[in-house]
Amino acid sequence: MRNDTLRYLVGRPLRALELFICAVALIFAGAAAALPLIAQQRQQSATDLLNHALYLADLYNWAAAGPEFTQAEKMFMAADDHRNALYAKLGRLRSTAELGNVRTISSELETELATNPLLLHDKQLRMFGFIVKGDVDGEVNSSAMGHDWE
Repeated sequence: MRNDTLRYLVGRPLRALELFICAVALIFAGAAAALPLIAQQRQQSATDLLNHALYLADLYNWAAAGPEFTQAEKMFMAADDHRNALYAKLGRLRSTAELGNVRTISSELETELATNPLLLHDKQLRMFGFIVKGDVDGEVNSSAMGHDWE
């Protein structure tokens, strides 16, 4: 009887250790299975970032929208999505207008609106370009802003 008790006691801690190792292995396996889902969320987030930045811009919270426009622009460029990269770039220019040379930004926007094929043919993008141009020109002088909307 003593041998049976000894085998039970020796086997008991070993079994607990085995259960612990299995539990840790399951946790790591679950984490490894979740990695593709996390990567997929990151790939989809450029559009989400742009949409949230546009939402903040609609609230006229350009300062908060700026980092999201910047990140979305980088992600769209990496994905070779020129249209949405330009959309994010326009938002970035507007959100940082007070920090830079407003006249230079206004001139750059004027050139883009007159020559960029995406801005010439995509009505939604063009309208956003005019909104940004009008806001930037409002920082320089209000008569130029009125000219933008004529």
